Amino acid sequence: MGPRIEKLVFTMGFLIFLLGIVVLPFLDPSSGEFVVDIMAICISCIFLLVLTWYIRREMHMISRESDDTKQD
Repeated sequence: MGPRIEKLVFTMGFLIFLLGIVVLPFLDPSSGEFVVDIMAICISCIFLLVLTWYIRREMHMISRESDDTKQD
């Protein structure tokens, strides 16, 4: 994935996470909206963790490739 796409996807995931956190205190815990908001927060958190892992792994692979070419 390109760096611009990764930044865009990360920003969108973070926006969903942040909006879910902001709205949470104003929802009634016995309502369906509360459950959906908690699900959105959990899913966006997992999404951000997986995306961060993917980007870090990709950067590690790129740095490894550049180290290999320097040794040749």
